[in-house]
Amino acid sequence: MERTERPLRGSSDAPISPGALPGVLREIADVVGVEAAVRIAELCGGARLFIPTQVKPDWWLARAIGEDKAKAIARHFTSGDHSQNIEIPLGETGAAATRRRALCAMIAEGVPNEEIARRLRITTRSVRRNKARLAGKLPPKAKRNVR
Repeated sequence: MERTERPLRGSSDAPISPGALPGVLREIADVVGVEAAVRIAELCGGARLFIPTQVKPDWWLARAIGEDKAKAIARHFTSGDHSQNIEIPLGETGAAATRRRALCAMIAEGVPNEEIARRLRITTRSVRRNKARLAGKLPPKAKRNVR
């Protein structure tokens, strides 16, 4: 089934920017675009990706993002006759990142711990621990809601 082109959106419904992607995914987005980088994270995030020097049309990545984009990635990450293995992070497409963004938004809104826990299907203890970890990363206005 062919994947349709659409603007990628995060949990806040804002388009995903290349700057929101971690390391290698940001580099891939610079080479072939955010859509392809996110697709790669969806398919093999958290695993090592083998990049051959010569891309064939039947290679799974060529089928997933298109042969031209797969060749561009191969040119970027390989040199001469040397293939490459790269670690693909989970990126901002993973469930943990989505939950973290939702948690930050609810903290900033002043949502009670019990409600956050219910919405995210986690314990209130997890909410308190995450609030403590995030306290240094939140904007000053949201820090008032961290208890």
